Amino acid sequence: MEPRRLTVIGNTGDDEQFFGLHVAPDLDTVLYTLAGRADPVRGWGLERDSFACLGALGRLGEPTWFALGDRDLATHLFRTARLRAGWRLSRVTAALARLHGVTTRIIPMTDDPVRTFVHTDRGRHAFQDYLVRRRARGRVRRIEVAGTPRARPAPGVLAALAATDAIVIAPSNPLVSIGPILAVAPIRRARPPASDAPRTRARSVARRCRPALSGPGRRLRPRPGGCRVGIARRSPRFPDGRHRHAARHARPGGAPCRRRPACARPATPMTIAVIPVPGLPMVRPGDDLPRLLGDAIAEARVGLKEHDVVVVCQKVVSKAEGAVVSLDDVVASPFAERLAAQTEGGKDPRAMEVVLRETKRIVRMDHGHVIVETRHGWVCANAGVDESNGVAPGVLTLLPRDADASAERLREALASRFGVELAVVVTDTFGRPWREGLVEVALGCAGMDPLLDLRGRDDLSGRTLHHTVVALADEVAAAAGLVMEKDSGVAAAIVRGVRYTPGRRGAASAFVRRPEFDLFR
Repeated sequence: MEPRRLTVIGNTGDDEQFFGLHVAPDLDTVLYTLAGRADPVRGWGLERDSFACLGALGRLGEPTWFALGDRDLATHLFRTARLRAGWRLSRVTAALARLHGVTTRIIPMTDDPVRTFVHTDRGRHAFQDYLVRRRARGRVRRIEVAGTPRARPAPGVLAALAATDAIVIAPSNPLVSIGPILAVAPIRRARPPASDAPRTRARSVARRCRPALSGPGRRLRPRPGGCRVGIARRSPRFPDGRHRHAARHARPGGAPCRRRPACARPATPMTIAVIPVPGLPMVRPGDDLPRLLGDAIAEARVGLKEHDVVVVCQKVVSKAEGAVVSLDDVVASPFAERLAAQTEGGKDPRAMEVVLRETKRIVRMDHGHVIVETRHGWVCANAGVDESNGVAPGVLTLLPRDADASAERLREALASRFGVELAVVVTDTFGRPWREGLVEVALGCAGMDPLLDLRGRDDLSGRTLHHTVVALADEVAAAAGLVMEKDSGVAAAIVRGVRYTPGRRGAASAFVRRPEFDLFR
């Protein structure tokens, strides 16, 4: 076949972050193979590559279980730099193919973050951790393809499927190589044009690759629509027309099924630990917050583990970034003076002026309270302007200019220092309509999808969920608030054990409801 006529749709569920670099093993293997530069002995990486940099990292105490060659690093550095510059993964992949002289079109299945996790009797592991670091030890219970409900096919994927003459599925494990691609719903629903084109049979592929996972063989597969719902089991009819489900209940000692709530095996319980991080000093404008926070975590001797969520209160972030204002530099407007006069106890008109400067829209003014929409889109009291625990008397603390960017800077610094993949959530205390009491919410988020989309999953009664999207980052923030009391001096916490979808594109700005869907506006 002419190489230019071939399109390769690559799995990105194996993509991982190592040393702050975006590594795409499946895409790189295809790229190096088509370029004639793949290592034929190892089956991965570049031929005749060296590992001097990896050895040096090992001598510095860094984990080196995932072998990145010296020349291979150039690919990951190129990809990571372009992604941080705003390129999509599909554009970066096309550029790498062109630079390697590959005329075959290589497209990632999606530009959105998707990750494969393997659940074994030893716990939940990212695919590379399970396969490389743990050498595929443990009996596989289920495959989780996280992030697929929100993932969309990369540009060109659906067009290639629609115009294809033949679809070839390369010999590979159908669960962790083909399954993640088909877990992206638009790809799974795509149909090639009707023709006499050759078609593959998934069973023949599964037969060749079954030993790659130690589990219940062909009966284990990712559930379409994929993600956190676990696995689906086949339930074929018996020759007499009965279903396996009915047969199990008909015979004594039959294996339990999962098709009915009464028979369903409960999901693996999630155990959450909320660990306070004391010792963070009073932060002042210009302080190196990532260093101070890293020192506090180290001195607390709690460490950081893979997929921990570090929660930091907004106030220390704002103070470190200089998001403060002195009342001595503020002149109150007549409107601010009128509003201040209506507040209980008589608020300083200059403080009210600062609130108005941070306000995009006044939502409600009543009983001496001012509820506003900030320029970030948050609806809260006094635009988040705070007078407590400030830098000095008469100095107010504002919300961070870009809390998501602040969270990303903290995430990168802590991940580099502790050598683990983690997420960061920046929190603030908000009131809630119709409910008394305050609660911590997420203002900034990095390293995790702040929303857990359960649409398409079934409840215990088999009813499909249509509207359930959980504010996961808010739930993490609220949990951390239990140990970050206002008078405790604890401004950070570690929430351990949360099951979230990792990814660099997580942002708390996703919580801002679009005006056309806001019934209370």
